Amino acid sequence: MEAGKLSALREIAKSQGRRFQVVLEDAAGLYPEDRSTYKMHPDVKAAYDEVVRRFPKTLEMPSK
Repeated sequence: MEAGKLSALREIAKSQGRRFQVVLEDAAGLYPEDRSTYKMHPDVKAAYDEVVRRFPKTLEMPSK
C-alpha cells in the first residue's frame, strides 16, 4: 500500500483511539461496497436530467 495512504489510516486510528488493524479492516470492507455502486458525478447527472427533460424521446429504444 502507498505510504501516504498507510500513514493516513494510522492517523485516523490514532485520532479515534482505535487499533490500526480495525481501521484497516474497515477500509478494506468499504472497498468492495464502493466499487459495487456506480456514482454518477453531479454535473453529469444534471446534464443527463436536462437532456431527458428537454428531449424525452432521446433515450427511448426504437420500437423496431
